Amino acid sequence: MSCTPACGTPSSIQVAPAPGITATFAFPFNFGILTAGTTYTPTFTIVAAPPQGSTAGNILAASAFDVSDFSFSNQLPQGPPQNILIGTSSSFIRVALTLTIPTQSIPVSIPASAIAGVGYSFIPPMPPSPGTQDVGITASAGVTDPSTETVVFTGTRNGVARSTSQAVKYVSAAIINFTSGTPGTSGNPLILGIGGPSKTITYKLTGSWVGSGSLVPPSSTNYGLSGSSPVLPGDTFTVTISALAGAAPISIPIIFNVPNTNPAQTISTLLVVNPVSPPVLDIKTTPPVATPATSCATRTFSSQPLLSGEECLFDITVANSGLSLPVVRWYSVMSPSSCRTRWPITLRTRCFLR
Repeated sequence: MSCTPACGTPSSIQVAPAPGITATFAFPFNFGILTAGTTYTPTFTIVAAPPQGSTAGNILAASAFDVSDFSFSNQLPQGPPQNILIGTSSSFIRVALTLTIPTQSIPVSIPASAIAGVGYSFIPPMPPSPGTQDVGITASAGVTDPSTETVVFTGTRNGVARSTSQAVKYVSAAIINFTSGTPGTSGNPLILGIGGPSKTITYKLTGSWVGSGSLVPPSSTNYGLSGSSPVLPGDTFTVTISALAGAAPISIPIIFNVPNTNPAQTISTLLVVNPVSPPVLDIKTTPPVATPATSCATRTFSSQPLLSGEECLFDITVANSGLSLPVVRWYSVMSPSSCRTRWPITLRTRCFLR
């Protein structure tokens, strides 16, 4: 046998059939030397035959044949490994089929995972080239953290197998509030004075993923925000925030991009903020009024001044036209004096001369 273009010289030695008998000969053929996507025209020739009455039929130009091949490829390789967040079902591996003569679908298979709680989903067979298919991966909350394996996707056609693979790691990932007292959480909002000083919250990344991730810079209308940039499990980072004019209560997402995921996966937490207007305090009682039911209540101090060692109580009204509740320390204008006060509305000062 010979071909155009060349396909080697496969041959077969057979016993000539008896007169009137037709025989079928099998040719060992090495397709490994052929080029996929090429059309070959074969010619069969009888050589070294016994004496014949005619050799006119010793050469046969047969029908042309095509040679094809197929392959699989991972269209969105990650890592390695690809991080799969435990407790999710949205991750996938995108596999593509390439056939030099795209006329057939290919039966495909994936061995079941050896890790408890992990499952794959796909739809066999593989569609004809250029076909793609997403292999879904589900990792239940019970998957051991961390766990690793290699997902192998194999297709078989006419006894020939081709495959592609993706190493995966099942991981955890979280952002925790690492500030003492956990201010900025739902049960403990961060109190910020509008136009007042900024405050800083510290967070920590926890998890077992592989690769360097990135923090999405937090932002929000009427707030000033800045911070550091963590990348790996165990990193701590800070978010500094100030409330600007017009700020309202808000929950600001703090988002981190987990690396080597498909589709892109994120983890997040909320910075809960409650802005307040600064206090505006005004003394409303001028002059101070002596506390009722005391010896000073009806006293005229211009004609009856305090004596050394004598004590009087005075009530002084203070108004707050702001929205926040300040901590107030009150000092008497009488000198020398020693005074104590109580908030919020009426301040009572105990003053005495020494």
